[in-house]
Amino acid sequence: MNRNTSSPGVKVLDKAFALLEAVGASEQGRSLTELASALDLPTATVFRLMHHLARLGYIEQEPGSKRYSLGLRVLTLKASAIQSVRFAALARPHLRDLMLATGCLAQLAVYRDGDIVYVDRVETPTTSRRLVPMGMRVPAHTTALGKALLAALPQVELEGFLGRAPLETRTPNTLTDARGLKLHLQLVCERGYAVDMEEAALGRWCVAAPIRDYSARAVAAVSVSLNERPSPEQIEQLALQVTDCARRISQEAGYRPESVNAVLDLMVR
Repeated sequence: MNRNTSSPGVKVLDKAFALLEAVGASEQGRSLTELASALDLPTATVFRLMHHLARLGYIEQEPGSKRYSLGLRVLTLKASAIQSVRFAALARPHLRDLMLATGCLAQLAVYRDGDIVYVDRVETPTTSRRLVPMGMRVPAHTTALGKALLAALPQVELEGFLGRAPLETRTPNTLTDARGLKLHLQLVCERGYAVDMEEAALGRWCVAAPIRDYSARAVAAVSVSLNERPSPEQIEQLALQVTDCARRISQEAGYRPESVNAVLDLMVR
């Protein structure tokens, strides 16, 4: 986007991100005057933006030197992003194998506060161009990826999600009733995979399974996506392939069911 034709709100964001980048580029932090000089901005403008960024936790100011440094909130976001990138790198060969075995688009997503975030995909030669961009958030209950992850949430966290009202409707097939969705997620948990029957977008069907790490926590989900309605037999076959892919990625992430069960046995003795 041309900065000269941006709206006032976007111009403010441009300045705020430029300030974050300038602060992050210095190990010693930056003073108010240094930032104003480096970005050719009025000192009053820099002070106002830094005050808001500090209030939100993205910037910290040292009491003595008054120099600005990145806040803990930025560091938390950075750690989360690095973790997702590393996990996507670990999963990518398995996504490629899944795409080749099924002939379907293979995708990887993580759960973030009621949504899923797409972090990687392996496309087929005929994959539709109408794809959700990487990094975009989509309501979890509308997708197979999201339902696979919702079904694996701790009960308290799941109840908190189900308590949100109203749940967004994407298509006439989207499950928006909290009671009905809860029963559906119990079925997902029992069979180990989730199915999206045109619930996020018309003309798209998906099958997904959760991926677990060394602590048995569901940290991501993998799916295959089709542009034609699958038969029950096809869904069953795809479910086997997707769950097997999720199992192999989980093993590489350190998941060992026998180890988890042993720990649980010790806890209840």
